[in-house]
Amino acid sequence: MGENYEGEFGAGTHIVKIYYMNLDTLGPTAVGKCYQINNHIHIVVSNWLGINILAHEFGHAFYYSNPYLNGNDPISRAPHNTDPNNLMYPSSELKKEKNIEQAQREAVQNSYLVNATVAAQLQYYMFPNRSIDIDIGENGKLKCEASRIM
Repeated sequence: MGENYEGEFGAGTHIVKIYYMNLDTLGPTAVGKCYQINNHIHIVVSNWLGINILAHEFGHAFYYSNPYLNGNDPISRAPHNTDPNNLMYPSSELKKEKNIEQAQREAVQNSYLVNATVAAQLQYYMFPNRSIDIDIGENGKLKCEASRIM
């Protein structure tokens, strides 16, 4: 994400890059990852794709690309929400739809992915490089871990 494409998409258009890997995991236990590198968003998913994983990764993409959130959930002010029924909770059930709060919906509007004003101001923002991994825990449930990439 974040590359500017001229011509077909128009100047200044930002494209989210999604990669599908024909693997059960992306490393020892990861099933989904979201990266922000030099203001570019990359989402990687594996065969273990449940109904919430891609949406959860997009949540991280929206938080990473929001200059007011510093990559954090707008409710918890941490990378993940504390409500187990929330889409941005760090452990997700594969077949159960999760909730999204109004504050989370509103936070998307300040993402350079959907807001042209924020996108135009990108020259003033340098978001830190980050990674979010969705892993399979020992109990078989999914868990997320955030880290900075240097």
